[in-house]
Amino acid sequence: MGSHSSFLPYIGCWASGLVLTALLCPLVHRLATRMGVIDHPDHRKVHREPIARWGGLAIYLSFFFTLGMALWFSLGEAVSPVARFTGGIIGAVSGSGDQLSSDLAARGNLVGIFLGGSLMLILGMLDDLLTLSAKIKLVGQIAIASMFVNYGISIGFLSHPSSGIVFLPDWFAGFLTVFWIVGLTNAINLLDGLDGLLAGVSGISAAFLCVVSIMKGQMLVAIMLATLSGSALGFLRYNYNPARMFMGDTGSLFLGVMFASLSIMGALKLSTTVAFMIPVLIMGLPILDTSWAIIRRAARRKPIFAADKEHLHHRLLGLGLSQKQVVAVIWMFNVMLGVVGVILAYSVH
Repeated sequence: MGSHSSFLPYIGCWASGLVLTALLCPLVHRLATRMGVIDHPDHRKVHREPIARWGGLAIYLSFFFTLGMALWFSLGEAVSPVARFTGGIIGAVSGSGDQLSSDLAARGNLVGIFLGGSLMLILGMLDDLLTLSAKIKLVGQIAIASMFVNYGISIGFLSHPSSGIVFLPDWFAGFLTVFWIVGLTNAINLLDGLDGLLAGVSGISAAFLCVVSIMKGQMLVAIMLATLSGSALGFLRYNYNPARMFMGDTGSLFLGVMFASLSIMGALKLSTTVAFMIPVLIMGLPILDTSWAIIRRAARRKPIFAADKEHLHHRLLGLGLSQKQVVAVIWMFNVMLGVVGVILAYSVH
């Protein structure tokens, strides 16, 4: 892995994201309050006082500002000046294929990440402001997910234990990619039910995925995941119980689409038979919680997007735990899944 200095770019991006989010939160809070983007309590919600939304805007701004600075300035030996100029860190560190084509592919991935993340953020902001219907949000998510495919962020192959790498037809690769992005985005979104819960889970999961990416030499993805982790955790200063601001769908949809797209660029690109299991394990909490919610609602013949109070955090609250205790329990479970995911990634080649 090299010297300790090789970790400085990731630590620096993590710290920058953390600090910037915390600094931006008061400004975003003032904007949300002025625009009337307020989450009012009701029978399904845990909070009892009106709280401003749009906190996800601080996470978004912090993430892309830090990432932009990281791509502009030298990140050590891993990044050449040409790669930094084109945004082609992948091409600079992969050592495979034509350098120019690799740089252009990486640049296309970065453009896709920025456009897709920005559009999903706008969709979330509109939902926080206007309360969009589930159908409108789903159509918007499918359209945005389809756009990622056009920028080269796609699940192009799967690994099979007997036949090795199986390359997928374009139509099926596109379908699987859209399904993964929309599914994981909504899974992350549905987890946002308690103060600090989603920000913490996102920060922890991104950190473990970053470790996997560093282990596998995926430097660009690792930088982005380190930045995402810090940006999410920086929001805890204003979101930990008792919360002073919510990230809203603005934040949960943005974080969801970032996890989905970065896992496609990172863990899902590994040519191992358990490649798919690594991100599923590390992000197991939102995936399991959402899968169970779908099964539960289907069995009761209720709409899949119908809200209820039977998610994991609701059940733990029902056992008499406080909000802080529930969040701590879920965070610890999240850490354990992350450790298992990293061990699995380390054990395969």
